Amino acid sequence: MPFEIFRKEDDPRFYFRLVDERGKVLLNSQAYKSKYGCRKGIASVRRNGGNEGQYVKKILKEKYLTIYIKAPNNEIIGQIDNIPLNYVKKIYSKLLKLTQSHEVQDLTKKAGHTTRI
Repeated sequence: MPFEIFRKEDDPRFYFRLVDERGKVLLNSQAYKSKYGCRKGIASVRRNGGNEGQYVKKILKEKYLTIYIKAPNNEIIGQIDNIPLNYVKKIYSKLLKLTQSHEVQDLTKKAGHTTRI
């Protein structure tokens, strides 16, 4: 399931994450006040995630990288933390593919409802 909408414990805001086929979280979102805003964030990642020009890289401790996906208005819509430098090409190819998914699992509903947006 590529996108998951969820809430953190004791936090009323909504978040989404992009998950690969093995269940590994590739991308985390910012917090959204509403589920509607969260879904708009997913749509923005889908629109912008296929464009490598929307990715901003920040090197950490010379061995790791944090990557941000930005919307055209320069707002950060998602981030990937602590990527080993030798894994960057692999993560980009996964992101470019998975960000185009229309499948969203809503984990805020009791049964984890799956929808397509």
